[in-house]
Amino acid sequence: MKSKIIESIFEDYLNKEKTNYALLINGKWGSGKTYLWKNVLKKKAIEKEFEPIYISLNGINDVREIEGMLLSKALKLDNVYLKNSLKFLRNG
Repeated sequence: MKSKIIESIFEDYLNKEKTNYALLINGKWGSGKTYLWKNVLKKKAIEKEFEPIYISLNGINDVREIEGMLLSKALKLDNVYLKNSLKFLRNG
């Protein structure tokens, strides 16, 4: 993984006023993706006054699972009852 290139792309992404896409860091297991996020990219986002959300796609089988994870993290729902209710509504 070429972390300096990823950092540059990420900084450009943060500096755009509006985007209609997300960034995905893809690579082999153990290549340092999570390390780069937690130790470099997350800090850059916080410096720009963003509130970063991290989700792992490991074990995800359906796009709806990602939507639910993003929604619950965005709403900061730590309550299991609320998470299950959202899952129920999303699947219903």
